[in-house]
Amino acid sequence: MSSAIYSTPRQLAQRFQVSPEFVKQRARSGEWPCSVLGQRTIRFAPEHVMAIEALIEHRPAEESRTQRRAAVEHVRTLLKPIK
Repeated sequence: MSSAIYSTPRQLAQRFQVSPEFVKQRARSGEWPCSVLGQRTIRFAPEHVMAIEALIEHRPAEESRTQRRAAVEHVRTLLKPIK
């Protein structure tokens, strides 16, 4: 019998500084590996947590809409004709 300590979505949310709902959505969608017990209970084994960390480390951060807008405006100012 394994003595692995499983984490709850709430514990994982605290670890990654996200909401428990975010964790549950990723698990239910299959993006993050997990163990499903019954219809509602989600748990994460230590190997699941390691796999999730690897996914997070290799995923580039998404640029926010505000950052994209600022970059576009900056390019527009550079491209304006000099008067």
